Amino acid sequence: VFCAFVGGCIILWTNIFEGSMDASASIWLSIMIVFFQQVYNLIVPRLTEWENHKHQSEYYNSYVFKQFLFESVNRYCAFFFLALKQRYTKVGCPKGGCMAALNTHLTITLLILSATRIAQIFFAVLLVRAKIWWEDYNLKKARALRLADASDSCGDGNNSGKQEGFPHRSYAELQSKFAPVRLQEQIDSMMQLVLSLGFVLLFGPVAPIIVPFCLVVFVVQMRGSAYLYSHFAKRSLPRHQYGIGIWADIIKVLMMTSCILSGFLIVVYGDTFAGTPLLTRLVGMILYVAAMQLVWLLVDLVCPPNSDDVRLLKARRERVRHVLLERATDFTNVEGAIDGAEGDLSSGSPRLLTRGETSDQPSADLASVVQEGKWDDIPCFDHADYLKK
Repeated sequence: VFCAFVGGCIILWTNIFEGSMDASASIWLSIMIVFFQQVYNLIVPRLTEWENHKHQSEYYNSYVFKQFLFESVNRYCAFFFLALKQRYTKVGCPKGGCMAALNTHLTITLLILSATRIAQIFFAVLLVRAKIWWEDYNLKKARALRLADASDSCGDGNNSGKQEGFPHRSYAELQSKFAPVRLQEQIDSMMQLVLSLGFVLLFGPVAPIIVPFCLVVFVVQMRGSAYLYSHFAKRSLPRHQYGIGIWADIIKVLMMTSCILSGFLIVVYGDTFAGTPLLTRLVGMILYVAAMQLVWLLVDLVCPPNSDDVRLLKARRERVRHVLLERATDFTNVEGAIDGAEGDLSSGSPRLLTRGETSDQPSADLASVVQEGKWDDIPCFDHADYLKK
């Protein structure tokens, strides 16, 4: 619903500035993008929590998907309108052509968004410094009032020159003043990089000047985030990382969309297809997309996405896991172990080894022993047969 509302606002923006797509239109578009982004950042955590996911990975993927879906509408929709729809409106393309207007708006908007992102990182650092300074200022002010009261109560002014030691702030107290770095901040940091890459993939052929701006966003985002996380962010809890995960799928969607958009722009605005029938343009677009897919396949063959070292490490990890499970299965006999623990020793059935005992018979299922609370029946490490193999 909110994405539809943002799309409606962008359509309203195009209707207002339909006849004058100048710099002021880009400024207002940038303001809208930043405003809606901040509003949605407050909404998306609650929307994801209402879904009540069972696993953390599902929560993470859902959060990233909704964030990317909204940001795609918020940031790319206006430029898609200029590239795809503006030509067929009543007003038509502005003076100079739709591609020239798209180039201008992309440059101005990316410049403003890049400056905004840089300002956000610096603001986060300055906010932490301001909190610490304000607390120090209040402590110094309170100390000065205590000294003044003590001097007035003594009457002779002997304590007026006393200086109390300024309290040292502990590491835990200092951490409480730092900026939080939780799931939302991590996703937002990665999302800025992906969105900047999306501008390059989608509109780089139309406006090559935006590539340096996106490079600036990459540099500032990575270096600024590293400085913020290491100096002015709360120490995060250790968590299991999911790797690139859903981000790889998002990049693939951007690449496929950029391929289709490039083919559309070639057959619509290219001189080669000028004045040709619709069927010719459609076939040309399909052939272009198929050719790009073939090029991607050849590139993957020359430069495989996964190296041999990665495959070797995965195979080793699977082999270790398989050996551990196999050995644990070989020394597990739940029914025989329980019968042996309760039966006669001369019956020949396997039994649990007690501490200090050694035997050639395999040990029983340790999981069932732990569940039943038979702690004395767990063999010592020195006498565990599976550790000797």
